[in-house]
Amino acid sequence: MEMDVTLYGGPLDGMVLPAQPITSDPGAYMVVPGSVARAVYEPTLGGDPAVWRYRGDIG
Repeated sequence: MEMDVTLYGGPLDGMVLPAQPITSDPGAYMVVPGSVARAVYEPTLGGDPAVWRYRGDIG
């Protein structure tokens, strides 16, 4: 299954990622322009799988 995902919070707030695969381990480490860190976005357990929230930075 695939669906469009919207990122909420953090440096990429409001970005829409089209046709993301919905798997048993959803989410992404996103490259942030001008930063060496990656922004972590994941859905909330039991929440809307098309809403990925900012969880902090990694790297």
